[in-house]
Formats: sequence, C-alpha cells, structure tokens
Amino acid sequence: MSKWSRLKVSKCCEEVRDYVEERSGEDPLVKGIPEDKNPFKELKGGCVIS
Repeated sequence: MSKWSRLKVSKCCEEVRDYVEERSGEDPLVKGIPEDKNPFKELKGGCVIS
C-alpha cells in the first residue's frame, strides 16, 4: 500500500478555499500594504540640478 492517500479534488478544493479565506485578512495582496511600511513607495519631492 502506498503511503500517499488519494482524495477527491472537490474535497481538496474546499480545504484550500477555506485555508485561503481564513488567512485573507493577513494577506497583503488582499488587504494592501500600509503606506508607512511600504518599502516600494516612491519618495516624495526631488531635486533637479541644471
């Protein structure tokens, strides 16, 4: 007997969906990144030297 058990796709999909929905509040792709903690935020202002 194999150590891997087979599961129905419908059951696995339900479990994956539940897992994702439970953690969606913590997900920055769903919730967004606060402006003060965003490392990719464009810097304001600038200087042009001519």
